[in-house]
Amino acid sequence: MKQPKPPIFIWEPNDLSAFESQEAAEKSLETVDVEDGVYTAAYDAQGLLLRFRVIERTRRLLGTVSGGKFTIEPAEEHPTHMADLEAILRKFIAAVGGYSEEWIRTATAEQLIETGSKLAKTK
Repeated sequence: MKQPKPPIFIWEPNDLSAFESQEAAEKSLETVDVEDGVYTAAYDAQGLLLRFRVIERTRRLLGTVSGGKFTIEPAEEHPTHMADLEAILRKFIAAVGGYSEEWIRTATAEQLIETGSKLAKTK
């Protein structure tokens, strides 16, 4: 299966995180949030749809959460979701501000990826 090409974009409704690698995303994100469906979409820089797979569920007891492990893996053999990634990047860039509507509307995928990863403060 195809390896994800950085940056890795993780979308929560109205928020975007960008990571330098799949491993960086896995270290930064929390298993409990994966289990709870906080992250609604994940893509690599080529529009490859990614999925979260829980390996070990978290333990929840009296308001505390511990343990848990997940991985991020390709959900498809070849990238087919560039249009979805571009739509998320356009929405995110517009929400952050500082770019004209025309630029947001006409920017190339490469420009959107570069700008989106900078604004999302690639980790």
